[in-house]
Amino acid sequence: MFKPLCLVGLMGSGKSTLAATVGETLGWKVLDTDRWIEEEEKNSVQQIVAAKGWEYFREKESDFCRNFKTTGPCLISTGGGFPMSPFNFQWLFDHALTVYLQVSPEIAAERISRQESLLPGSRPLMGGLNSKDLLNKLRKLYWERGPIYEKFPFSVNADAPLDQVAEALVKISAIAQTE
Repeated sequence: MFKPLCLVGLMGSGKSTLAATVGETLGWKVLDTDRWIEEEEKNSVQQIVAAKGWEYFREKESDFCRNFKTTGPCLISTGGGFPMSPFNFQWLFDHALTVYLQVSPEIAAERISRQESLLPGSRPLMGGLNSKDLLNKLRKLYWERGPIYEKFPFSVNADAPLDQVAEALVKISAIAQTE
């Protein structure tokens, strides 16, 4: 039996990028909870949040858990706030092998700033923040969410170059195949 390998952590920890990279390396299906919600809602995360609010969006994340089915190995990239819901947190424990990608707010801010310069508006929670405010927001999220993230059985230092983090995830994936 396979348990999905789920990636959790702050935005900017590399969840989506690493899921795609590791999924390709292993030949595993890759799911992204934000993309799933966008497909269900036929709208972008930014537009969903603007129109219906964060509470609605968080409920859609729980819908992902309720509707999840897989017949083989897969990786799941979650949104940064996904495990904050008690329902989602328990689902991650019961139905997945979950890895916390531990990234410092400073590295996360660098990555997000780089992405925002290429894809403006791609991070609805960060909309319009300057560099200093972005770093302060990430520090606040780190302290709020860190104690929850740290409860998961595995963590990887995501401050490291992403290829090194991917290697660690490939090693952890062997456990997902035997759970």
